[in-house]
Amino acid sequence: MVNPHLGKASQVIAAEPPTLLAVAERLNQAVTAAGGRRAVSEAADVPLSSLDRYLAAKSEAPSLTLARLARACGTSVDALLTGAEAAPALRPARANGRGEHGGDDLVRVPFLGVRASAGQGRASLPAETAADAHFLFSRAWLRSLGVAPDRAELLRAQGDSMDPTLQDGDLMLVDRGFGEPVHGKIYALVVDGLVLVKRVNFLAGGGMILISDNDRYPSETIRRDAVADLSFQGRVAWYGRAI
Repeated sequence: MVNPHLGKASQVIAAEPPTLLAVAERLNQAVTAAGGRRAVSEAADVPLSSLDRYLAAKSEAPSLTLARLARACGTSVDALLTGAEAAPALRPARANGRGEHGGDDLVRVPFLGVRASAGQGRASLPAETAADAHFLFSRAWLRSLGVAPDRAELLRAQGDSMDPTLQDGDLMLVDRGFGEPVHGKIYALVVDGLVLVKRVNFLAGGGMILISDNDRYPSETIRRDAVADLSFQGRVAWYGRAI
């Protein structure tokens, strides 16, 4: 029954329950990113035969079992059930490089003393990292994003040219081992000594467009002969912000 004292905007509409096949697909992706079936089976203490049934959508994993699988994959039960983006294990790092309870599943990711501009840039990479400027992230979670743990760095966004995707002050996880730039992805790059964060689209003739997600900022077309002057520093793989 709807509370008569609540307006229509406050009414909650129940979401559709996750299907067995959809959960199996997300579990398959998480297991692959975490090192494969046998590695996850051992880490979660779930028999491989049972895990195979869940992966094939032949049976539903009990709640506690799904929680162990999520933990072994570096993700969350909510992410497996609904596809919601899993939050990383993010904690200030101690001097010995381990978390509060230790453990080799956490990785020190350096926080660079530079703000990558989503507006008017002010600094360029590389930047020095203070001794204590690190955060701890789950190794499995980084790999689920396609980020090699030893190639991850953190930057702070500055400006509003990438709004609403990236907002001023957002913490960005940058993948330094991104390989070749991919059409449509967001990158941190240096242009004329300035660190910029832009979405990149390729042109048929070999040129490139640097796109600001905020419509108030015009896109910039880079000619084919000028593309080599761009210095791609890393792919923005994840961002977080305060609420």
